[in-house]
Amino acid sequence: MTFFFFILTCQAQIGMGEWKIFSTFYEPSKIIETPELVYFISDGYLYSYDKNYDEYKEYNTQNLLNDNNVINIEYDKKNNILVIIYENSNIDLLVNNKIYNIPYIKNATFNTSKSINDINFYQDDILLSTDYGITILNAKKERNQNNI
Repeated sequence: MTFFFFILTCQAQIGMGEWKIFSTFYEPSKIIETPELVYFISDGYLYSYDKNYDEYKEYNTQNLLNDNNVINIEYDKKNNILVIIYENSNIDLLVNNKIYNIPYIKNATFNTSKSINDINFYQDDILLSTDYGITILNAKKERNQNNI
C-alpha cells in the first residue's frame, strides 16, 4: 500500500496538460563564458546559463535565432557580441539580447564550399576563416548600421 501511494505522489507533480522538458545538453560541443551568461552548443542547439539567477534558456527560431543547427559560437569581449555560426554558413550577432542576421556568406554564389571553420577577433573586426579564404566583418560598422 505504501508503494502505491509513492507512485501516485510522483505522478501528481506534473498536472494534466502541463509539460516537463528534459534537457538534451549532456555533452556540449562548445562553451563560451560572458560576464553574466555561459553560452553553449549541444546537438546543434544554443543554450545559455544565467550565473546570477541559476536559469537555463534555449535559443531557437521561435524566440530569437534566425536559423537552425548552430555549429560554432565565439564572444567578442571588446564589442560585447556573441557571434553565432550555423551549419549553412548563416551568421547571427547577439548583442544586448537582440539578434542581427548577416546572411551574406550563406546567400553568396560560390563554386566552392562556404563552410565557416573558425572565428577570431582583431580590434573592431570579426575574422571568419572559411573554406574559400578569410572574411572580415567590421563589428563597429555592423553596430552603427543596425543601431546596436
